[in-house]
Amino acid sequence: MSNNLLESLKQHLSGDVVSNLAAFIGESPANTASALNTALPTVLAGLVGQGTDSNSIGNLFKLLSEGNHDGGVLSNLGALSRGGDETAKLVSEGRHLLTSLFGDNSDAITDLIANANGIGKKATGSLLGFITPLVLGMVGKNLKIGGTNSASGLASLLSDQSGFLKDAIPAGLSSLLTGVISADAAATAGNTISDFDKAANQSDANGTAPTSPTNTATIVSDTLVSIDDEIEDEIEDIAEETSSSAENMAEDIDKSVVQLDSQRIEESKEFSHSAAVAIEEGAGEGGKFLPWILILAALALAWGLLKSCSVPDPATNATAPTTTTAPSVAPPQETSLPPAAPVVAAPPPTPTAPEPAKVEAPATDSNIFEKTLSDGYAIKSAKDGFVSKLLGFIEGGEAVSKDLWFTMDGITFDTNKATIKEESTIQINDIAEILKAYPKVKIKIGGYTDNTGKANANKTLSDNRAKAVKQALVSKGIKGDRIETEGYGSDNSVASNDTPEGQQKNRRIDVRVTEK
Repeated sequence: MSNNLLESLKQHLSGDVVSNLAAFIGESPANTASALNTALPTVLAGLVGQGTDSNSIGNLFKLLSEGNHDGGVLSNLGALSRGGDETAKLVSEGRHLLTSLFGDNSDAITDLIANANGIGKKATGSLLGFITPLVLGMVGKNLKIGGTNSASGLASLLSDQSGFLKDAIPAGLSSLLTGVISADAAATAGNTISDFDKAANQSDANGTAPTSPTNTATIVSDTLVSIDDEIEDEIEDIAEETSSSAENMAEDIDKSVVQLDSQRIEESKEFSHSAAVAIEEGAGEGGKFLPWILILAALALAWGLLKSCSVPDPATNATAPTTTTAPSVAPPQETSLPPAAPVVAAPPPTPTAPEPAKVEAPATDSNIFEKTLSDGYAIKSAKDGFVSKLLGFIEGGEAVSKDLWFTMDGITFDTNKATIKEESTIQINDIAEILKAYPKVKIKIGGYTDNTGKANANKTLSDNRAKAVKQALVSKGIKGDRIETEGYGSDNSVASNDTPEGQQKNRRIDVRVTEK
């Protein structure tokens, strides 16, 4: 009787291994276990599909033999699943193996499993990378136990797995293929839903494997291309609407500028005309104040031109402040004029120079904390924020205390998940660099939730989030033995859970220095 490889794999991937993997990929243990139940048969079925082609099965046998996939990896899963360099190395190897099995369409398989289990694509990719070497190891181990040393023996072993996989293949894969197979393709495939179902059904009927499976990866790829085309059409429509709105806005701005320009010029002309009339009247009355009038007219004309030129360019978003200097007025020189009849007239008003624009020096932000660590890493954060307080304690003389915790103010997670959001990267990097600069420092990370929901679920979530932060730091090069984690659930609230604001404060990650 053939061994059920899928069941054997599930026995290896349970308990602490699942919990460790959940922390490693940043998902809950329940979601991780669900994703494993989908991913394992998918990868194994991918191998079964290769068993019907002589070239493919030959290449697979060569891969198993030369890659030393003899099942040794299965004996150390507890350590390999805890994170760190060894886990990262295994996942990286698994990603390459996955691509060799599914080709360029490995992304389609990743998306399918992610959507079916409600976890992120990145987490799913890491999970697939972890299990692919395990699946190959299980196959290689059974070949070794059975004394099989040929490609035909491998094909026979994989063919025997079809019956076990019949009910384990992801339903989402079957439904996806049903919707995209054309009439011709369906006839070629023998009117089946998927290659995996076909392999299982034919094996049950006559004990033989199918001879010409449909290329599952190609079908999935066609579906993704169709979806991609629809998205591109939507983007083009939005771009056209945006472009049209931008053009209309630009035309309105240009019209406003032209109108404002014309208005300034007309004001200048009127002012100059008034000055000219005054000059004529002054000359007719003896020209006593002619020089002053000429100066006034020149200033008026300059004022009009300056206001006309001061219209802002609509293409410029911001203009630097400038200082306007009042023009200097030279005193009039005495000139010999023919005597004229005395005329009593008030002197023209002295022109008032426009006040210079004030340029204010940029204010310095006294609420910013800046420090360059010994390795050259520059920290910039809130003066009274988490990073400055943590670093101040590490550098200060205050003794380590079990009661002294610092709340992270730059860490966020997806709702009800342990997936760290992208915007948390800065604070994660800061903590990692601080720990690198102070290698003697050890910390403990505590996870907390509000009191919404069940207590056990809250404790699990808080524990997974604390572990996710640890894993993020380990991925930055910090040794895992320098970091403890614990989830406290809704215990030790710092605010009332009666308001949304209070609940938000209670959903937090705290850090305590345990050694320095």
